[in-house]
Amino acid sequence: MSERFALRIGPVCVAIRGELDPSRWTLDGGHHRFFSPTTLPQVTLQIEWGPTERRGGRLAFQVGPVASFYRDADRWSIRLGECNGSFPADRVLSLDASGATGFVVMDPDRFPDPATRYPLEYPLEDLLFRHLMAEHDAVLVHACGVAWHGAGYLFVGSSGAGKSTTARLWRSAGATILNDDRTVLEASPDGLRIHPTPWFGECPEVGGEAAPLRAIYLLRQGDDVSFEGLRPATAAALVFAKSFPPLWDPERMEKTLATLGRVCQRVPCGWLTVPRDARAVEWVQAQG
Repeated sequence: MSERFALRIGPVCVAIRGELDPSRWTLDGGHHRFFSPTTLPQVTLQIEWGPTERRGGRLAFQVGPVASFYRDADRWSIRLGECNGSFPADRVLSLDASGATGFVVMDPDRFPDPATRYPLEYPLEDLLFRHLMAEHDAVLVHACGVAWHGAGYLFVGSSGAGKSTTARLWRSAGATILNDDRTVLEASPDGLRIHPTPWFGECPEVGGEAAPLRAIYLLRQGDDVSFEGLRPATAAALVFAKSFPPLWDPERMEKTLATLGRVCQRVPCGWLTVPRDARAVEWVQAQG
């Protein structure tokens, strides 16, 4: 049994400790590329088994029966799987005031064979990293991230906008696809970067290293390639609308907006009309 497991996504590394057996977890292949046992974590969580009925703090945000967010001063807890009070949560994540340590309590009645269950199983992993990224000048964006010749390109769009087609065409051109659906955008003191994530859409071959951001393109489909530049404030608002920010915390929302504002001030942003062939790839490459 392992005593420590670490997962790094973007600029954030989370370690979990306890009686763990990662070899028995049901994870897609992409996740294994993000295991980072030697990286110093920003957050360490202790896994515990026990009752999950007790709540603490005030209810700050709720996503139906999926997740409830409670806040007690600077402490946060996320309760998963409650159903109108008729069932206790199957998992409860609690973070201390520093945000550096916490614990996950798992209900043994809901997890009869604990070693087989990944403690951060969806949606907890997604919610936790969204929460933490805001503190590290980063945000998860509904976008295809591409690395080509040492530069990163972010193609932003809703489902059906052409992100997976864009990923396929860029892969055929020899690029590395960081992710075809959800990419981390970071504005660190060292510069702007995009990072891969394990949360892919139609293309499971995700990964690669973070790449310095060269441009942001908001996708729209059409018969011919065209580009319409956007003012930074407008671009930031449009990218924010296609992002996955920490909606439950106004302070983190402000930090996310500030991050996007800095990014869109520093790189070209605009609407890119893309046909279903490689012409848009060639146009972007020609921009240098």
